[in-house]
Amino acid sequence: MVLKNFRYYFLTLVLFVFAIYANVYSNGFLLDDEFLLQKNRFIHDADYFWRIFTSSSTMGAGGTDSFYRPMQTLAYFILVQLFGLAIPAIHALNVVLHATNACLILYLGVGRLKISAPFAFSAALLWAAHPLHTEAVTYMSATADPLHTLFVLLALVNSRRMWLANIFFIGGLMSKESAIVLPLLMMVLAAVESQRP
Repeated sequence: MVLKNFRYYFLTLVLFVFAIYANVYSNGFLLDDEFLLQKNRFIHDADYFWRIFTSSSTMGAGGTDSFYRPMQTLAYFILVQLFGLAIPAIHALNVVLHATNACLILYLGVGRLKISAPFAFSAALLWAAHPLHTEAVTYMSATADPLHTLFVLLALVNSRRMWLANIFFIGGLMSKESAIVLPLLMMVLAAVESQRP
């Protein structure tokens, strides 16, 4: 029902995010892009597909690190298999994730917290435009940030169906370690909802 009644809010949010990040598509590779994208054989060669789930983030480029983020690598794999190493497509991935997250924040505010639509929309708009997210959206190798946020928000939206929330929690942890905060966020959400008449 929320999606139907507030579709113009969602559409405005999406258009707003695409507008404010319209200048990112020509930005080239830099820093970690070399290891996570350009030289990562796990995303370029389907023969290495299963190594995505058993290796660290930079092992596909011969590196060693302590990060286990297979969902990020899987997203890159799908993107590269569809579009090759096209810079606009990689930037679009992060922009789409950010726009989706903004919509989920609006949905969480209206659908779960019962906040008025204009106020929830304003909060989602502020969140979407906040410069704190600039690096996460514009830096190609930062996909782990909007991706784990996506899973955390999906888990919060679906927190009444614990089996589904747990699946999203696992997806979040496999995207970025910061998703570990989800149980605390779920407790806060439950406490806020319990105070509402």
